[in-house]
Amino acid sequence: PSYDGLNSTTIPAGDVYGTWTKEESPYLIEGTITVPEDSSLIIEAGVEIIFQGNYQFIVNGRLEAVGTADDSIRFTAANSLEGWGGLRMIYPSVSSKLEYCQFTLGWAQGEWPNNCGGALYMEGSINAVKHCSFIENWADLLGGAVFLWGATPEFSYNLFSKNKAGSGDGHAIYMGENEELVLNHLTVAGNDLTPGYGITVANGDFLVMKNSILKDSSDFDFIPGDITYSCIFDEDSDTLNFMGTGNINSDPKFIDPDNLDYHLELNSPCVDAASPNSPYSNEPEPNGTRANMGAYGNSIYATQSKPLLSFSADSLVVDPDTVNFGLQKVDTPDTLNLNLSNLGRQTIEISALNFSETQFSSNFDSIADSTTGMVLIPPDSTVAIGLIFNPATVDSVEGTMTIEDNDPTSDPVVPLFGIGVRPIIKIEPMTFVFDTLAVGEAETQPLYITN
Repeated sequence: PSYDGLNSTTIPAGDVYGTWTKEESPYLIEGTITVPEDSSLIIEAGVEIIFQGNYQFIVNGRLEAVGTADDSIRFTAANSLEGWGGLRMIYPSVSSKLEYCQFTLGWAQGEWPNNCGGALYMEGSINAVKHCSFIENWADLLGGAVFLWGATPEFSYNLFSKNKAGSGDGHAIYMGENEELVLNHLTVAGNDLTPGYGITVANGDFLVMKNSILKDSSDFDFIPGDITYSCIFDEDSDTLNFMGTGNINSDPKFIDPDNLDYHLELNSPCVDAASPNSPYSNEPEPNGTRANMGAYGNSIYATQSKPLLSFSADSLVVDPDTVNFGLQKVDTPDTLNLNLSNLGRQTIEISALNFSETQFSSNFDSIADSTTGMVLIPPDSTVAIGLIFNPATVDSVEGTMTIEDNDPTSDPVVPLFGIGVRPIIKIEPMTFVFDTLAVGEAETQPLYITN
């Protein structure tokens, strides 16, 4: 290699081996490169590999590209209109591995099979493809991001978005003849929206997938296999009917998918929804002792498990309009219900309702748990709290109710309003004058009594 400036290394076409270090990064690739069958290349965490044209990275030997959660390895192209030829692993060493790598702008083109697997084409298997992201890659034919054939790596915690296959088969993943391959903890969302499938399984294979999130408008094409503890958001089909345990058909509620933020919102149904056997210890506390679905499960970037108080059963609303009792007679209590919902993954524990004005109160004591003295709201549940207004004087009354609970995201204060009144009788008319009547005749006049 030759050195271009203080912090970059130029790699010409040909064989590569040895170690690529972060200190000599970025590596500028100026032709198709190959790791020979009897050689190894180790890429350190934090290295950036930038292809200066549509050149391939062919691996026949051993490639170890292992980044970290905070310092990933990046494969990309200098020209977004030209792309790079993708990582082509052709019967590589089975000890090869890809971990914490980012793949962008891969473009598989030309004759078969060069037009398959925009970022990663694999024949034969390696040890693992884990914690990798595949963003904005494309293939002229199959597998916009990844093409797997006869490959059974540990394929876990990977993210796919904005990828496209020209044929529509496997915008994210195209695979076949992959016995015992398990897709585990994937997030597949926001890939190409033209006709086709996010995941395509060929050659009569069965799809085995768990703990994953799929949210693409065209869904995916596969032979029914063993699909468990996964979120497949497909409002218009019965896709889930033949699936296994723990699957859900709900919006996964990503934080900002338009800007490629596929972390889960606090009220996502995918929080604490992975298999009970899936590791969770890397998730930040509180983690609910259960992993989240998707690519960020069992990682430091997983969404925490929290109770989430809402005044609506389907949206995170914690500032309702004023609870208005209107006119109410003095010394005559009136009750209105306020719904409290839990959109989080842990039980809400309401320990007290505090009122700033004594003419307002609630039925808290009557509905509280006899053991804990608290009102408990499990996840995805709603409790109606009875708010009481008992005016003591003829006057407008304003106050607030403060909710003491274990939801760390809010301390809601509910405004209260009512008007105390007394009965005031008004009689109209005050004087009645009847006509002169013969004995036995009758005349009727109305008397109006108004409060």
